Amino acid sequence: MNYNLKKNLNSINIYFLFLISILAIINFFLDIPSEYIYFFCFLLIATVGVSHGAYDGRKGEKLFYNKFKNWRFIFYFVYISLTIFVLIIWYLKPLIALITFLIVSALHFGKEDLEIYLDKK
Repeated sequence: MNYNLKKNLNSINIYFLFLISILAIINFFLDIPSEYIYFFCFLLIATVGVSHGAYDGRKGEKLFYNKFKNWRFIFYFVYISLTIFVLIIWYLKPLIALITFLIVSALHFGKEDLEIYLDKK
Protein backbone atom coordinates (compact mmCIF):
# COMPACT_ATOMS: atom_id res chain seq x y z
CA MET A 1 0.00 0.00 0.00
CA ASN A 2 1.02 3.54 -0.63
CA TYR A 3 2.90 5.00 2.35
CA ASN A 4 1.12 8.37 2.06
CA LEU A 5 -2.29 6.68 2.16
CA LYS A 6 -1.35 4.77 5.32
CA LYS A 7 -0.04 7.99 6.87
CA ASN A 8 -3.28 9.85 6.02
CA LEU A 9 -5.45 7.04 7.41
CA ASN A 10 -3.44 7.01 10.63
CA SER A 11 -3.97 10.77 10.91
CA ILE A 12 -7.72 10.37 10.39
CA ASN A 13 -7.94 7.59 13.01
CA ILE A 14 -5.99 9.68 15.52
CA TYR A 15 -8.20 12.69 14.77
CA PHE A 16 -11.41 10.71 15.40
CA LEU A 17 -10.01 9.20 18.60
CA PHE A 18 -9.06 12.69 19.81
CA LEU A 19 -12.46 14.12 18.85
CA ILE A 20 -14.39 11.36 20.62
CA SER A 21 -12.20 11.69 23.71
CA ILE A 22 -12.77 15.44 23.88
CA LEU A 23 -16.53 15.00 23.41
CA ALA A 24 -16.66 12.35 26.16
CA ILE A 25 -14.78 14.65 28.56
CA ILE A 26 -17.05 17.59 27.71
CA ASN A 27 -20.13 15.43 28.23
CA PHE A 28 -18.80 14.17 31.56
CA PHE A 29 -18.18 17.65 32.97
CA LEU A 30 -21.05 19.57 31.40
CA ASP A 31 -23.79 16.94 31.59
CA ILE A 32 -25.12 17.66 28.11
CA PRO A 33 -28.83 16.85 27.63
CA SER A 34 -29.55 13.57 25.86
CA GLU A 35 -31.31 15.32 22.98
CA TYR A 36 -28.07 17.02 21.92
CA ILE A 37 -26.12 13.79 22.15
CA TYR A 38 -28.75 11.97 20.07
CA PHE A 39 -28.67 14.73 17.48
CA PHE A 40 -24.86 14.59 17.28
CA CYS A 41 -24.97 10.81 16.90
CA PHE A 42 -27.57 11.18 14.18
CA LEU A 43 -25.30 13.62 12.34
CA LEU A 44 -22.39 11.17 12.56
CA ILE A 45 -24.51 8.30 11.27
CA ALA A 46 -26.03 10.46 8.52
CA THR A 47 -22.63 11.62 7.29
CA VAL A 48 -20.01 8.97 8.03
CA GLY A 49 -22.32 5.95 8.16
CA VAL A 50 -24.38 6.69 5.07
CA SER A 51 -21.37 7.63 2.96
CA HIS A 52 -19.65 4.45 4.13
CA GLY A 53 -22.69 2.35 3.22
CA ALA A 54 -23.13 4.03 -0.15
CA TYR A 55 -20.51 1.70 -1.60
CA ASP A 56 -22.32 -1.47 -0.51
CA GLY A 57 -24.03 -1.87 -3.89
CA ARG A 58 -20.64 -2.13 -5.60
CA LYS A 59 -19.50 -4.68 -3.05
CA GLY A 60 -22.69 -6.65 -3.67
CA GLU A 61 -22.01 -6.58 -7.38
CA LYS A 62 -18.50 -7.97 -6.87
CA LEU A 63 -19.84 -10.72 -4.63
CA PHE A 64 -22.91 -11.80 -6.59
CA TYR A 65 -22.52 -10.73 -10.24
CA ASN A 66 -21.11 -14.05 -11.45
CA LYS A 67 -23.25 -16.17 -9.11
CA PHE A 68 -26.79 -14.91 -9.77
CA LYS A 69 -28.44 -13.63 -12.91
CA ASN A 70 -30.69 -11.31 -10.90
CA TRP A 71 -28.04 -10.38 -8.32
CA ARG A 72 -29.35 -6.81 -7.88
CA PHE A 73 -32.80 -7.96 -6.78
CA ILE A 74 -31.36 -10.56 -4.40
CA PHE A 75 -28.79 -8.18 -2.94
CA TYR A 76 -31.14 -5.23 -2.39
CA PHE A 77 -33.99 -7.42 -1.15
CA VAL A 78 -31.73 -8.94 1.52
CA TYR A 79 -30.14 -5.54 2.27
CA ILE A 80 -33.48 -3.76 2.76
CA SER A 81 -34.97 -6.72 4.68
CA LEU A 82 -32.00 -6.74 7.02
CA THR A 83 -32.34 -2.99 7.52
CA ILE A 84 -36.03 -3.33 8.41
CA PHE A 85 -35.27 -6.23 10.75
CA VAL A 86 -32.59 -4.20 12.55
CA LEU A 87 -34.95 -1.22 12.92
CA ILE A 88 -37.65 -3.47 14.41
CA ILE A 89 -35.18 -4.99 16.88
CA TRP A 90 -33.91 -1.50 17.70
CA TYR A 91 -37.49 -0.45 18.50
CA LEU A 92 -38.34 -3.58 20.53
CA LYS A 93 -35.03 -4.20 22.32
CA PRO A 94 -32.90 -1.03 22.08
CA LEU A 95 -30.18 -2.10 24.52
CA ILE A 96 -29.59 -5.45 22.83
CA ALA A 97 -29.66 -3.73 19.42
CA LEU A 98 -27.16 -1.10 20.56
CA ILE A 99 -24.73 -3.63 21.99
CA THR A 100 -25.00 -5.78 18.86
CA PHE A 101 -24.57 -2.72 16.64
CA LEU A 102 -21.43 -1.61 18.48
CA ILE A 103 -19.87 -5.08 18.32
CA VAL A 104 -20.69 -5.56 14.63
CA SER A 105 -19.49 -2.02 13.81
CA ALA A 106 -16.20 -2.54 15.62
CA LEU A 107 -15.60 -5.80 13.78
CA HIS A 108 -16.69 -4.39 10.42
CA PHE A 109 -14.69 -1.15 10.57
CA GLY A 110 -11.73 -2.90 12.17
CA LYS A 111 -11.69 -5.45 9.36
CA GLU A 112 -11.80 -2.74 6.73
CA ASP A 113 -9.04 -0.74 8.42
CA LEU A 114 -6.92 -3.87 8.71
CA GLU A 115 -7.42 -4.73 5.02
CA ILE A 116 -5.95 -1.36 4.09
CA TYR A 117 -2.74 -2.11 5.98
CA LEU A 118 -2.28 -5.68 4.76
CA ASP A 119 -0.53 -5.98 1.44
CA LYS A 120 -2.46 -8.26 -0.89
CA LYS A 121 -0.26 -10.14 -3.28
